[in-house]
Amino acid sequence: MRIIDSHVYVGESLFDQHQSVEDLISLMDTCGVSQVILAPNKPKTYSLCSANRMVKEVVKQYPAKFLGWARVDPWQKESAVDELKKAHDEYGFCGLILHPWEELFPVSGPIVDPLMKLASQYQMPVMVEAGYSLVSHPLDIAELAKRFPEVTVIGTHGLQLDSSAFALTDAEIAMHECPNLIMETSGMYAPFVMEKLVQDLGVERLIFGSHTPWMDMRLEVERINYLNLTSAQKEAIFAGNIKRILNIE
Repeated sequence: MRIIDSHVYVGESLFDQHQSVEDLISLMDTCGVSQVILAPNKPKTYSLCSANRMVKEVVKQYPAKFLGWARVDPWQKESAVDELKKAHDEYGFCGLILHPWEELFPVSGPIVDPLMKLASQYQMPVMVEAGYSLVSHPLDIAELAKRFPEVTVIGTHGLQLDSSAFALTDAEIAMHECPNLIMETSGMYAPFVMEKLVQDLGVERLIFGSHTPWMDMRLEVERINYLNLTSAQKEAIFAGNIKRILNIE
C-alpha cells in the first residue's frame, strides 16, 4: 500500500528537535513511506527564507521522494507574500504551511489574508498547525476556512491537540461546517474520531501525516493500519486523498 506522509519537518529547529535528510530517508524506508511533503523546521536564525531554500535543495536532490510546503511568517507582510510567490514560481512547492504557535499569530485574523488570497490564486492548499489555544483552535481554523471557501485548508492533529478531548466537539463542528476543511491524522489518540469522520463526511476528508520528528512516524502509520476501515479507505487516507488535493501521480 503506497504511503505519502503529508506532514514532516526537516532541518535544525530553534526548539532543539532536529531531523536530517539522511535520517528521514532511513525512517521512510523502515515505515514503507514512499513520498513525503517537507516543511522546514523554524531555524535558530529565525530565517524561514533560508529554511525554504534548504527544503528546495532537498526536493531538487530527491525529486521522487520529496515535495515541499512553503513556510512563511505572516508578520513579515509583503515579504511573506513575496516568499510564497518565490516558493511557488521558482521552487515548485505544492502548498503553504502556517504555524500560528511558533510564528505567534492568530490564524483567524486578517494578518493571514494576503497569503490566503495568493494561495487561492495559485490553487495551493494551506496546512495549519492546529490545536493551540488562542491561535489555532478548531473554531479559529473553521473561521479561516469559511472566509476562503475556495481554498483547501488542512488542519493537523485532527484540528486539536487536547488529550482531555475537550476540543473534539469543536473539531467535529468545524469539519461539518466547512466542506473545504481536511483533517490530518498525526497524534490522533482516538481512532473512533477518524472512523466517525469517514462514516459521516466521507473518507476524502482525511489525510495521513506523521508530524515527524515531533511525533513518531512508525506509530503514526500504525494508527491508520489499526482503524476499522476497508483497505480501499486506508489507501485513500494514506495516499489517494493527498494525491487528489495536490493533483500529483
